[in-house]
Amino acid sequence: MLRSYIATPYNSGPLIVAENAKNGRTLAKYARLKGFNPLSPTENYNHLSDVVDERKIMELCINLLLLCDCVHFAPNWELSTGARIEHAIATATRIPIILVTHADLVSEKLSWIEKTSW
Repeated sequence: MLRSYIATPYNSGPLIVAENAKNGRTLAKYARLKGFNPLSPTENYNHLSDVVDERKIMELCINLLLLCDCVHFAPNWELSTGARIEHAIATATRIPIILVTHADLVSEKLSWIEKTSW
């Protein structure tokens, strides 16, 4: 089973952290439904956000990303500085990128929290 990194906004964009975390779990579920073994930095490192600075968490995320066979990017990944960095690293290291759309999630009857304005 291929390991897939789950790239979603966490602390940026129009949603609060709890909503972004829920979306991360939804994207992981989608990847699982498609036969991947999802590795989600939100689930792995969320507990560190109050004790470790953002740079160190990004370093952990990058290390996790480099262990994966591909990356699933959330519909709104461009809103996140971290996800843009992850996209650049995946591109540079030729890790396959899967851009998941809102329609992809709806087709699997998965809910996605979305806000259109800040």
